[in-house]
Amino acid sequence: MCTGISERLYVMQIRESSTGDQLRADISQFFGFLPPIFTPSHEVSPVLQMLLQQTLSAYIDNSLQPIFKEKLLAYLSRYCAVPYCIVCHSCALRSLGMTGGDVLALLETPAPTAQEIAEYIKTFVAITPLQAWPEPGSSLEKSILLSAFYLFLQPASAEDCSKELRHLLGTVYFNHLAEILFYIKTYHFWAETHPELDYTSDRRTQENLTILYAEKPELVDFFSTYPERIKREVEMRGEEYSAHKQLEEKLHRSEREAASRGIQLETVFEAMTDGVVVYGDDGKMLRVNSAYRKMITLDAYPEHALLTPAMRGDMLALRDEHGQLLDNSQRPVTRMLNGEVMIGKNMMDIVVRALDGHEVQLNISGTPMRDSEGRIAGGVMIFRDVTERRSSNGARMKRFKDCWQLQKHLYRFPNTR
Repeated sequence: MCTGISERLYVMQIRESSTGDQLRADISQFFGFLPPIFTPSHEVSPVLQMLLQQTLSAYIDNSLQPIFKEKLLAYLSRYCAVPYCIVCHSCALRSLGMTGGDVLALLETPAPTAQEIAEYIKTFVAITPLQAWPEPGSSLEKSILLSAFYLFLQPASAEDCSKELRHLLGTVYFNHLAEILFYIKTYHFWAETHPELDYTSDRRTQENLTILYAEKPELVDFFSTYPERIKREVEMRGEEYSAHKQLEEKLHRSEREAASRGIQLETVFEAMTDGVVVYGDDGKMLRVNSAYRKMITLDAYPEHALLTPAMRGDMLALRDEHGQLLDNSQRPVTRMLNGEVMIGKNMMDIVVRALDGHEVQLNISGTPMRDSEGRIAGGVMIFRDVTERRSSNGARMKRFKDCWQLQKHLYRFPNTR
């Protein structure tokens, strides 16, 4: 067979042939024989030429490894009811160095389960995009071959698989793979509409089939019974893939709904006028809303949020409503993480020194969060700025005291006029 530049030039010459007889002669010269797949179209030159062009461009000239192409054709031909395809490409595998046992092992490889496809996808995500095709017989080559089967048989369900396979292979290799998968569908359709195709007339079977049978006699039974066996497998896998796809869609829908709820909650969280802080079980600040950031001017010293509870309390100089400094055991975060529910009468009023130096009076409520086993896993605290209200109350109290002092003074010194 011609190779390299001479092959491409010869292909161009074949494509320019005008008559069916001349075209068949060119095909015979190119392949060394006239493959039976071309014989049904011998009276219709345009159809023959179209079939030839697809065979040359998508199969013969395809730059994927020859042994991978033949493995793919042999394995996927299990899903073609006409034995010509599977027998011829099994024989081609022997000419590329595979034994009868190797060929049977390939053909008997079960279609991948939905779980296996999911594992292949994880593998593809984790691997650096390929610079060269994987070694024949490697686990990666097998993963690619079985994933290609999934694209071939379940294209509507294979979006994730297709995406990650493209990531792994790169555009060039992936396009070559897609091209040969498309060709195989055409090839199988052509064979099934011409069930009279005779593999015994193909040179590949003439040179290799007897040897394959001698090496692995079980191939005789496989080739005669595979359509029914594979039909059952397809039905079983089809139901499984369908169920898996429905489950995936349900999960994706749940994820979208959860994301939507998360956005809504985030909007509410940020819109609250009270400060809200979510703590981990070690007192680490996990979430802080805008109101709290503003209350303590957190943007003036963002590293404050990374400190331990004790260090944060010292920096804010936490004091009770009477101005007494609180030790770590008295501070609200410590009390909450020790299990105290700080609502109602247990709420705290404290005075803090914000990070820009000004004082803020806060009313604090909080509650611990527990895991499924009842252990404290963190907590949530709500901070209300009561500085202005306390100042107003203080001013009213001062005016009352001043008035009272004045009344006492007037009582002691009555008007003597």
